[in-house]
Amino acid sequence: MAKEPSLSLIERAAGRLDLRALTAGPAPFAPAIAKSAFEQTSFAEPAGSRIHGGVPSDGEGSSATPGQAPRRPGKPISASFNRPRLLKLALVDWAAGRTRAAEEFRIIKRQLLEQAANPERCGPRSNLIMITSARPREGRTFTALNLAISIAMERNWQVLLVDACDGENTVASVVQTAPPLGWLDLVEDPTLEIASAVLETDIPRLSLMLPGRRQGRSAESLASGNMQRLLEELSGCNRNRIILIDAPPCLDTSDPATLARVVGQTVLVVEAHTTQQQGVEAALELLCSCVNICLVLNKSRGN
Repeated sequence: MAKEPSLSLIERAAGRLDLRALTAGPAPFAPAIAKSAFEQTSFAEPAGSRIHGGVPSDGEGSSATPGQAPRRPGKPISASFNRPRLLKLALVDWAAGRTRAAEEFRIIKRQLLEQAANPERCGPRSNLIMITSARPREGRTFTALNLAISIAMERNWQVLLVDACDGENTVASVVQTAPPLGWLDLVEDPTLEIASAVLETDIPRLSLMLPGRRQGRSAESLASGNMQRLLEELSGCNRNRIILIDAPPCLDTSDPATLARVVGQTVLVVEAHTTQQQGVEAALELLCSCVNICLVLNKSRGN
């Protein structure tokens, strides 16, 4: 768990922006937070029968916005994770049972799922969750991958992890299959079927959506009306699916501030002992258009 001085930084930022009401329980924001990314751990996929995850079922997600051509049929592609790359990212060992790291991610997951299951209280897109950080290398993709796997272990939930980042340690870097299409292609061509840009992974109930072939256009595409319609379509066609968006750092790009107006929840990853108070406060100001924000303290060296 995090040491008190690190938590007080978050408390001060929360008090300044009056965001305490977003949390459940006495602790400020998410109580605990992810395992240090310094440790190398093994990876094993969770047990469970394979079901159709991440992709709209028959009749779902195929309706077009008024005045827009219907999406063309498509089918998902199977993909597998690059295990050496996952090890390099120090993914939590989910096969090891009730480890401290696994339990901390479960605590975070429970809060997110509780809000996602209550759209009347938390908004119609409460199952649409963005994960970002103030600066690079604070553990954003590490957190996104672990949360995605943890949610996929729930029998009643599916998860679609959307890679909206550029750089070395991204979701795309841990996948062995290069998809022909991605979310950028769906945004550029609204008639493409969503399923054609979805990768079904070797982890049951976990699917991926990568940027695709149209690299270099992500900034304008994320801010476009077509991107908002795509996210709304993903959110609305299956309420038992969580859409996690691994977004770039919000102090380096304008993308998270744009997405904050669309998503129902935001997870801001804060690196313990490194992220400065002013960085947390500036990030929260940029993300304030999202009404449900939680902070995750990563790389804590607490006892």
